[in-house]
Amino acid sequence: MKNTIILIVLSSMIIFGFQSCADKINNNPDIKEVSKEVAVEILQSKTNTQYAEPIYKSENAEFVKGEYIQSLPQKMRMEKTTNVSAPIMSADEIPFTRLSESTQQIYVDGSFDYVLVDKTTNDMKFIETLNVNPQPENEKVCKTEIKDNTVYLYNSEGTLLRTEKTGSINFKPMLDSLQAYLASLPAPSTNTPQQVKRIKANKALAQATTYGMRVVNRTENEVVLEMEMGVTKSSIPQRVKANFTKKAVMRFSPDMTRMYSQKIYEGAQLVQSIEVGFAKDDEPQFSNSLQGFQNQMLPSANIKFIKQKTLAAKPDGTPFIMNNGELYTKNIVKYNFKEK
Repeated sequence: MKNTIILIVLSSMIIFGFQSCADKINNNPDIKEVSKEVAVEILQSKTNTQYAEPIYKSENAEFVKGEYIQSLPQKMRMEKTTNVSAPIMSADEIPFTRLSESTQQIYVDGSFDYVLVDKTTNDMKFIETLNVNPQPENEKVCKTEIKDNTVYLYNSEGTLLRTEKTGSINFKPMLDSLQAYLASLPAPSTNTPQQVKRIKANKALAQATTYGMRVVNRTENEVVLEMEMGVTKSSIPQRVKANFTKKAVMRFSPDMTRMYSQKIYEGAQLVQSIEVGFAKDDEPQFSNSLQGFQNQMLPSANIKFIKQKTLAAKPDGTPFIMNNGELYTKNIVKYNFKEK
């Protein structure tokens, strides 16, 4: 799921126009904002969801087979928590859905603008109906804008609710990396596309092994890697207080450019799974105008959905699955930054 970027923009530059003699009767000279060159533009529309579900659904079978779930008393393991009238024991169990649209522009000087608009409809705001003292509509934040190192929060009527200064983040190092990447691009190769993909995949695998990953399986359809994550306490509070060996198992595309899934295990118990879906190359709402360049300060383009399942337990120990999802209807990254 995707990682959230904090966006900052430097002060807009202005030009005071010189006036002719006839214009001097106007004591307010015209002020024009200098348009800055856009290096990268990011356009996204997505739906975020969160909901709890019984562990005994078929798609959660691997969680059920884990050694922790199997160690629970049979009555608890066999309990079908599908009763819609079952009480909600935690705020995390309350389902919610949010729609949002965001636009981000990164300029060649490293500054940037960011606008996030909440598009959630009233019928999606079930969680708000549970509040005994609901927040007044004119106090709810519906638009967030970050500009000139300042966050501006607006309500649905466009009224400014609050401003707050932020720390400075500069995208210039990322843009320098992009320029270096463009400069390093080789001349057109005589190799076939399949040979090029194989060369890139081998290079990516070699780099992965330097980070401690090992190849579990490699076929024409996928590459499976495993990585040890050390010894740690369980993420499940009700689990016996002991240390467990933690590991991640990841499935990649054959060319190693896309991660299809990731599973986290504590000992022999699956505790979290992530599934990532990608759009087809010909879908205009999911596009990346520059293939091959990746940076942690930028989102992954072409992603259509991210589904995360996490093993959790109620206070009485009853296990359940917490679902978090991101479904994109638009996920575009446009690179306008040119090599000098």
